[in-house]
Amino acid sequence: MKKSIYLLGLIICVCFRLQAQITYEYAYDNAGNRILRHLVEVRHVQTPGHSDSVATPVEAALGEMQINVMPNPTTGDLQIAISKLPQEAQGGITVWDLQSKEICRQEGIYATNRIDLSKQPKGVYLMQIRVGSKKSEWRIVKE
Repeated sequence: MKKSIYLLGLIICVCFRLQAQITYEYAYDNAGNRILRHLVEVRHVQTPGHSDSVATPVEAALGEMQINVMPNPTTGDLQIAISKLPQEAQGGITVWDLQSKEICRQEGIYATNRIDLSKQPKGVYLMQIRVGSKKSEWRIVKE
């Protein structure tokens, strides 16, 4: 009986983990030393009346700023919103494929950013958001 309960619990945990995407956020001090490693998890929710799952916005803190990335997984149009962004902030967004080839680079960081991956093949991409000396890294899935 205990084995059955354990096996059922394991199956439930695996199912929930398969519906989530995990990414890590890193922050660095002025000397380049990593001072923060933060786990960010994206969950997919079932919308009533629809058979497709919809990704909820992913939110992560970067210092005092909040970063929202939507939708992930994406079909090509990725929206990045940064709240509490200082007016004089400098930075940018870079996206790479898994072979470390730079796909796109946006110099300048704004409260609302748009990255177009529609011409890229389906797959997994890595995105880095830089604001001043702080960096946040994301895994983006293109469907």
